[in-house]
Amino acid sequence: MFSIVCEVKSGAGGYGDIPWFDGCRVDTVQRVSGSDTVVCFTDRSGQSHEFEDVAAYLRFYEERVGKIR
Repeated sequence: MFSIVCEVKSGAGGYGDIPWFDGCRVDTVQRVSGSDTVVCFTDRSGQSHEFEDVAAYLRFYEERVGKIR
């Protein structure tokens, strides 16, 4: 399963697909302190995870799950 997300950095945005993690929906949210987004999800144990950008999340995903097909 994949989420379609909008990532905004320094006022510029773009859309992309990112995989869910272990059945948990991953999304981008706007930071309270500005217009940039972060990637976040809550895992099955209730722990929240936050990543600076989509690239950081994808590195995390591939380290734990493997390459995205």
